[in-house]
Amino acid sequence: GKAWSLLPTVPPKAPVDLLIEQLLKLCAGAHGVVVACGDVLLKLPDEPGSLANQGVTGLAVPAPKDYGTRHGVYVSREGRCSQYLQKASPAELERAGAVVDDKVALDSGVVFFDVAT
Repeated sequence: GKAWSLLPTVPPKAPVDLLIEQLLKLCAGAHGVVVACGDVLLKLPDEPGSLANQGVTGLAVPAPKDYGTRHGVYVSREGRCSQYLQKASPAELERAGAVVDDKVALDSGVVFFDVAT
């Protein structure tokens, strides 16, 4: 499906090709397994950070809070995921503390599991 269709890039690439390029940057030096949704068009900053953390790391992107009503959202407490909401109502997002500065931590479809996990 979508993951394998060619995009108008030079040279032509499929979404999965672009995703793998981005994941290689994000997982440099990491020891573990990445699970990623194949039709994600992920665009990372030049200095993306790393997924090389202990345990399970989900990659979230900041998005307007109304996106959270149609997608998965991470709720963070003290730098760790305390809850995961799926297609929550605006009231549920607010109640859970998922909305910060009118944005939510939208699930990108990328999760890293370290080797010990």
